[in-house]
Amino acid sequence: MELDRFESEMLDAVLEAFGSGDKLSRSQVLDLFALDEELASALIAVLAGDGYVTGMGLSADQALPGFIIRTSAGLSFLQQGGYAGQIKDKPELTTPVTDNDAVALKVLKEENLSLQLSLNEQERKNEVLNAKLKWLRLWQIAVAVSLFIIVALVFWLSHTHHLHAAK
Repeated sequence: MELDRFESEMLDAVLEAFGSGDKLSRSQVLDLFALDEELASALIAVLAGDGYVTGMGLSADQALPGFIIRTSAGLSFLQQGGYAGQIKDKPELTTPVTDNDAVALKVLKEENLSLQLSLNEQERKNEVLNAKLKWLRLWQIAVAVSLFIIVALVFWLSHTHHLHAAK
């Protein structure tokens, strides 16, 4: 994924927000993004995809986990210049960018962000459905065991009834 300078600086700012620690709470991350959970979630997803952070304590009704943990790779990457350092190393464009190019780029970035958010939402829905499926399987096993016990009791009761009736 190609990042512009602003996006690179935002990603670096998240990595820098850890300071000397290795963990940020969900509320600290939201404060960085003026409570814009969608933007925060999208940028955290980029950092997680690159292996620089991991999430802990994700609930189905929230886009961000309870805690974001910076990995040692994230700290090392930041010390080597981070995302902004990668941008500086790239040569400048020799072809001038037109207004149409800028508009098209903006539309593509918005579509990309929208698709990334949609993917995150679908992954959360899949996690919820998988959890429900596990409970359904456990419920099926419990019903099967209960039916087996009932059949065994009926058989035992009818067998002991026949024994008493024969005496």
